[in-house]
Amino acid sequence: MTEDHSRAVNYYERALDCNPDILLSGKIILSLAEIHYNSGELEKGLELVRDIEHRLKDLNVENKILQLKISAYRSWCHCISGKMK
Repeated sequence: MTEDHSRAVNYYERALDCNPDILLSGKIILSLAEIHYNSGELEKGLELVRDIEHRLKDLNVENKILQLKISAYRSWCHCISGKMK
């Protein structure tokens, strides 16, 4: 991970720590996942996406746009990593 990526991750993680809005947290996590993707850390990005999906489900929050973005991210990572069936 580059220094710029590390700095961005730090800012996003601080934003998550002080953010009470689950939907905004989802957007922040997708941004973090994209940084991990760009750094070649697909599994770490997918882990973040799984975590936010579980949190959304546990809180019974339904946001079709965020869910679509999460699904698209996961599909892209699986396609890139060769895990598509």
